[in-house]
Amino acid sequence: MAVQSIILSLDGRVAGPIRSAEGGYVRQLTVNGSVGGTRSRPASVAEIERLTMEVGAMPGTAVLQWIAGALDRSPGRRSLSIVSSTAGRSTIELDGYDAVIAEVALPTLDRHAASDAYMKLSVQCEPASRQQIASRRPVQAPPLTPLAGGAFRFSIDGVLPTGQETQRVEAITIKQGLKASYSGASRYAEIEPTKLEFPNLVITLPAGVAEPLANWQERARAAGARTAADEVKSGRLEYLSRGGAVALALDLSGLGIVSLSSNGGKVTAEFYCNKMTVDLRGA
Repeated sequence: MAVQSIILSLDGRVAGPIRSAEGGYVRQLTVNGSVGGTRSRPASVAEIERLTMEVGAMPGTAVLQWIAGALDRSPGRRSLSIVSSTAGRSTIELDGYDAVIAEVALPTLDRHAASDAYMKLSVQCEPASRQQIASRRPVQAPPLTPLAGGAFRFSIDGVLPTGQETQRVEAITIKQGLKASYSGASRYAEIEPTKLEFPNLVITLPAGVAEPLANWQERARAAGARTAADEVKSGRLEYLSRGGAVALALDLSGLGIVSLSSNGGKVTAEFYCNKMTVDLRGA
């Protein structure tokens, strides 16, 4: 039977519908070598695969608050469950504990795109379990609402003021480093967050509106120092839902130009970004 809906809950409360969930399985680690005539033997420890979820515009703030903490270098841990509903009944597929966000992958945005878009969350649980309970009553949640792949606003203070100049924003993946360590009698590793990595931003816009970017680049070169006021700016990137509401608002700080290139009436600009934060008031 086809799955009708997949519902994510965090800390015992329904967070909203998601498009898909993959991974989260427990894998027994093996030790190479010959023991008792076999080429390998089970190890005393196991690892849990990362769980990757496709998420649209969530009806509440639980997921956004989780992302906001991760991007603010205060990664919170959540207990989560994923429940799929088929033919009017629910089946618990996965329960995870002490889950921490490992990656936030935001989709490519293009004004000419008519397709739906989704962000991906990769999380690490410790530990996780899967169950099948076909008789459970369905979990109630609003319908899944995708992001609009062609609707967004990207602005930079004093350079791209309206948010409408940009035609395309390339995909963004924010990565949280994780360190696994085994201790005591536990089969599962303890996961600790380490370094948070923000990627460069790459946008494309018509050459006719790119002059402020070129002027900014020239001023930055003349200023020389990376901390010069003309070189580092603030900006904002808003991902919109199909209904036009702001689904995710990122405030960008420490923006600086890496490169500008022209091709066929279009300009591609690449920026470094020192910090990205979620504006919970804007969603």
